[in-house]
Amino acid sequence: MKEEKKKSKIKKTKEKGITLIALVITIVILIILATVTLNVVLGEGGLIDRAQQAKDLTEQAALEEQEGLNSLMEEYANIMSEDSNIPIIPEYPTVGEKLKDGDYVTYPSLKGNIECVVLYDNSSEYGVQIISKDKVEEVTLGANEKYELTDSIDSYNNAISILNSKAREYNNGEYSSSARCVGSVPNNPDFDQAGMYKIDEPRLSEYDEILKDADTNYITDYNKMGTLGIRKISSIYWLASRFAGAGLESDMIEFGIKYIDSVDSTEGIDGRMGGFVSLYPLESESYEYTYGLRPVFTLISEVKVIGGEGTEESPYILDI
Repeated sequence: MKEEKKKSKIKKTKEKGITLIALVITIVILIILATVTLNVVLGEGGLIDRAQQAKDLTEQAALEEQEGLNSLMEEYANIMSEDSNIPIIPEYPTVGEKLKDGDYVTYPSLKGNIECVVLYDNSSEYGVQIISKDKVEEVTLGANEKYELTDSIDSYNNAISILNSKAREYNNGEYSSSARCVGSVPNNPDFDQAGMYKIDEPRLSEYDEILKDADTNYITDYNKMGTLGIRKISSIYWLASRFAGAGLESDMIEFGIKYIDSVDSTEGIDGRMGGFVSLYPLESESYEYTYGLRPVFTLISEVKVIGGEGTEESPYILDI
């Protein structure tokens, strides 16, 4: 019995001894690992040291690259100064930067070059708009048969659309975003504010609210052309705006499209010659008139001014 107790005691002592040795070995291993880790990270040639070296090398490479670029630019400048045959590409201004009200411009329309004047520059709310210096063609409105009122009424009611459509035939989409007839609303050419004309005369009741009323579309362009001194040209031309009301005779109602007369010394708008629908209580008449078309083009802002002086003798030259 005593012998068994003695063996048990020796066994417990051995187990305790083995546990202590394992602990000591573990601590030693951890110390070794810590020492190795610190040496790898912080020691000479360690991670931090290598990162710093990489940073220094990157900065040095960037500096050398910049010095090389500067050297090339200097060499190019020397070559350019010595050899006048090497082409220099200039920086041309855009139409928004260069063109001012009243400047002269050559516009490359779809039907050939048109000499124009800057009607609105980039300081306006309409963008850069140029107007033909003279008429580009003639447009006929109305009907020349005395009793062809239906045709004449249709021509009168659709006159703004007809004139704008004619102007758009000249629009070169590479240079201008739109074209319109002068006298239309600058930023909304197809705007038609007129209602239908109310006729109180009982004998003309069949024409009540058949024809469109007068409008004031023309005012903005008309006033600006007067300011620039370009309202009068060598011929009569249409304005995309209507008149309607009492005619020369007290019982007549006349309808027509406004125009600018080349010989009108008053600088006014003589509406009567442009009237091509005349309504009388007993008889109504229609007329036909052929006047000039002056288109207005809204230039695209990216278009460049590459030459010319902006005068009538040397208009600006445009390019894309």
